[in-house]
Amino acid sequence: MNKNTQPWTDRLEHYFGMLVLLYQGIVLVAFLALPFLAYNYYKTPFPGAFFEHTLLVNNIRPPGEPRWELYKQGAQFGDQLIAINDQPVENAAEVRQILRGYFPGETHRFTFRNRSGEIHYFNVVLTRFEFQDLLWFFIIPLFVALVFVGVAFWIYSLRRNETSGRAFAMLGSAGAVVIGALFELHTTHYLTPLWSLSVPLVGAAMLHLGLVFPQEARLALRYPTWRWVGYALAAGLGVYSFTTLWDMQAPYAYITAWQYLY
Repeated sequence: MNKNTQPWTDRLEHYFGMLVLLYQGIVLVAFLALPFLAYNYYKTPFPGAFFEHTLLVNNIRPPGEPRWELYKQGAQFGDQLIAINDQPVENAAEVRQILRGYFPGETHRFTFRNRSGEIHYFNVVLTRFEFQDLLWFFIIPLFVALVFVGVAFWIYSLRRNETSGRAFAMLGSAGAVVIGALFELHTTHYLTPLWSLSVPLVGAAMLHLGLVFPQEARLALRYPTWRWVGYALAAGLGVYSFTTLWDMQAPYAYITAWQYLY
């Protein structure tokens, strides 16, 4: 490494270490909130499908023959919920508020618009979200994610002054969000922006770690800034995805943005 670049490289490492610490703090708060968000969803009458944040029916469901009500009636991935009992809904919060006023066993009219603009109606018998589904979609992934985040915090506490330690901490924390917040991504959507940022951060941290562990690659020694190129790209992709997340007039736009994240 050129000695003239050493001071500002050290400053960048210092700032990156602060960003890792900040991100880990956000992840910690998110993981403290996840059980409460999941419990609230578990107690809310279930219409028989997960909805994306733009109220699209998603394609996440138990394997085998459809046993969730909306899927049994023919709802398809990409159908957008636009009304419940002829009351228009514009976001996931409104849907949750309406559903909390109902009870399992009741039948209600759900109105959907498909990608072609056609309107479909389903008379849906609300149910309780089953514990076995909560186990597979939330509890098991959360356990795996807690292992990730625990290891990430542990490595950061031991190696926070080393660039490889910071990279590993970022990788573990971002990976934990991607795994542990999946259920929340399909249900309450409060952490959707964090999840959208964490996906490209996984790739950025892998690139960083590959350049510096187990020893720094020649490219990283000669051009130290390469270790942060992935983070700049991840930030750009994250910001781009944020502009599409809540656009109810273009409810499919986020899909393209997420494809770039992957």
